[in-house]
Amino acid sequence: MRAKLVQDLNATSNSELGSLDYDNVVNAYEKISVDIFYTIRVDHALVILSHCVYDMSSEELILRHNAYKSLRSFVEFAALILGQVVNNHCEMPGMHA
Repeated sequence: MRAKLVQDLNATSNSELGSLDYDNVVNAYEKISVDIFYTIRVDHALVILSHCVYDMSSEELILRHNAYKSLRSFVEFAALILGQVVNNHCEMPGMHA
């Protein structure tokens, strides 16, 4: 499943050469939640997190937004592990709900 998730985060379009399949990419990002980090190995988490960090520099807003949400899920997971609470009102700079 983890390999499939990483594959879907990098899904390419069948109709446009060199373009991403945004539907598959967004669907993959939607699978990344706090709960997933409880179920995956550290090395898998690092691959997913590095992909999120990479997409944070994308020109595509949809990739940046989904990468941000996934990174935030990891921060929430880490806070739970550390026994702390994450403020739900924290927003990414320049993004509004």
